[in-house]
Amino acid sequence: MVKNLLDFSRSDTPSFRRLEVKEVVEGTVKLIKNQLMLVGMKLVCKSPNHLPPILGDLHNLEQVFLNLFLNAIQAMPNGGVITVEANESRERYVEIKVSDTGVGIKPEDLEKIFDPFYTTKPVGRGSGLGLSIVYGIVKKHGGYVEVKSELNVGTTFIVYLPILHEGRDAEDEHAGGNH
Repeated sequence: MVKNLLDFSRSDTPSFRRLEVKEVVEGTVKLIKNQLMLVGMKLVCKSPNHLPPILGDLHNLEQVFLNLFLNAIQAMPNGGVITVEANESRERYVEIKVSDTGVGIKPEDLEKIFDPFYTTKPVGRGSGLGLSIVYGIVKKHGGYVEVKSELNVGTTFIVYLPILHEGRDAEDEHAGGNH
């Protein structure tokens, strides 16, 4: 929990560069591949080969997807399937859906899940910082997060990240734009 607190409060300046969403997701999957095999879960990745690039910090975005994958694993104590699907969406965004076939989130908890230190997990199983970190990192990237959940069916987190428009965004990056 101390490590999570330090990571959460760290004020490192992100290093934004041109990224391919598929590379970010695949890099994060490699980090949890052994854990998935140990718990007998299946992970399915679906995305077109030619998604538009984004402007982002690789380490921070890997942290976003790592938190979402770990939450999905914990939501499926008896095994299940995690599906990751990326597509171009809403003109200026790439949409990355992380879905699980887990226990779901109660409707009354949905509005609080991004609050720091809020957790639905038993004592000692969660710090309440994972989804707050996800929200903060995605917001720093100019994006947003949505969640849909149904009890005993599963949960889908949808991360929207702005598409990199080579001319304008590259100029903003060099000028220290609002990233």
